[in-house]
Amino acid sequence: MDNIVFLDVDGTMIPNNSEFMQCFNHEAGSYVYCPLITQRLIQFCKDYNCQIVYNSSHCDQGPFNMMKQATHNGLKNFLHPTHWTTGYPIAYENRLDAVYAWIGHNTDKFNFVILDDWKLKDRRAVKLDPMVGITDRDLIKAAKILGFK
Repeated sequence: MDNIVFLDVDGTMIPNNSEFMQCFNHEAGSYVYCPLITQRLIQFCKDYNCQIVYNSSHCDQGPFNMMKQATHNGLKNFLHPTHWTTGYPIAYENRLDAVYAWIGHNTDKFNFVILDDWKLKDRRAVKLDPMVGITDRDLIKAAKILGFK
């Protein structure tokens, strides 16, 4: 069984107090994620067999934009192979509605966790500090939500 990480970008991959905030690589056409956080997430995905699905306001420019971000930041190989965005904010105004709709459209069996800097009312959501981004402590919580000790 695969595990899905529903991933927000601002405040999670790009902490609000970092030099990466509003950092855009024009040559790659992509925002630049914090490298330390990116490496943490890559290791988490390797350790727990996770695929990433973006659930971020960055998706407002469409799935192609998110593929560029994933490629530029080293996450491409960890994206869900066919549906790497939830449709938020274009098709859904609410992030949880977007997650639930994505789950409803996928027949595969999987566990999931949501990494977001917004407080979402779901027991599988890990609320991150937007000034810091994803920490080791956040990923320990995420692993427990996925059923790992």
